[in-house]
Amino acid sequence: MAGEAAPTTDRQRQLRRFDTIRNRLWCRADERVLVVRHPDGEPGFHDQFLRWLERNFPALRAHLELALLPCPDVDLARVRLLVPWLQDPVEAWSPAALDQARLLVDRCRARGIPVVNDPARLANAGKRETAERLAAIGIRTPRTLPVDPDRPDAVRAALPGALLVREGRKHGAPSLLVAPDEAVAAVALRGFAEPIAVEFVDTRGPDRLIRKYRCLLAGDHAVAVHLLASRQWEVRGPSKLTTPELLAEEAAHVATDDGNAALFRAARRALDLDLVAFDYGYLPDGRVVVWEANAYPLIRFGPSAPHLAYRDAPVHRSFAAMIGLYLDRAGLPVPRAVDVLRTYGAAETAVELARLVVP
Repeated sequence: MAGEAAPTTDRQRQLRRFDTIRNRLWCRADERVLVVRHPDGEPGFHDQFLRWLERNFPALRAHLELALLPCPDVDLARVRLLVPWLQDPVEAWSPAALDQARLLVDRCRARGIPVVNDPARLANAGKRETAERLAAIGIRTPRTLPVDPDRPDAVRAALPGALLVREGRKHGAPSLLVAPDEAVAAVALRGFAEPIAVEFVDTRGPDRLIRKYRCLLAGDHAVAVHLLASRQWEVRGPSKLTTPELLAEEAAHVATDDGNAALFRAARRALDLDLVAFDYGYLPDGRVVVWEANAYPLIRFGPSAPHLAYRDAPVHRSFAAMIGLYLDRAGLPVPRAVDVLRTYGAAETAVELARLVVP
């Protein structure tokens, strides 16, 4: 029947036991930040963040209490903030999980407990919704249209040039490039759950490389996360070029404040989200074009190598921005070290980065 809880699985029992152990070890503060995940939605996605806190800021880790949805009996008496760690948008992979999250959000709001990235708003980071919301405030985004599986080539009237067929809401899914003189065939849509047609915007530089940048916003704190350069139109980690010159370019980029931070603060507000990462590039005239937003971005340390050591700093900064946001919204003090890490230009930055441990 509708509304009945699904049977508890062995996996759920195991995860809850593990959470109980971790909470007993770490969650000792009176003021709690309740972090909820779903057993079927990558519950360990941010485990590296938790280990980073344990190694570097154990007093802050003591504020985080872990729970799994559904959690109707969770005690909210000491909770100061709710943080759902749920892949966006939740309804795309589990409408039931969204319902469970909404019930918890309602319980929290009834007690005046704020929420970071309300699951009901995560759909704002869908590709079409992002494009429309950002275009409305003057930010260049690719034109984006839904694709009718029965009339896939109908989008050609509005998008006659090269276009991409992409998943409308899922992140990390493959894309398909369709040339200007090529039809959007129904066979090309196989495997797409919610296909959209996206204008292909060529951002190749004078060296014929395409560069994709990422900027993370946690509240109004912006972190320059990475710069990927590729000869391929689909710029992802595996296609990233790693010449010494390009690595040096990325190192210089992530060492300073993203020059577009003010633009992305406005973009975050337009999406009505608290934490979100923006992938973007530059047009030949220097304007920014935003490819997409990710409300649940992957933040993780990469392989250890001397020539890639510069990549640790933006991860440290991103984790600091996350916990700083949580403390801000919970009404708890932010330690000076965290504020230094999430703010560019502080004199103590090098000292704070040097003392941090990569978990």
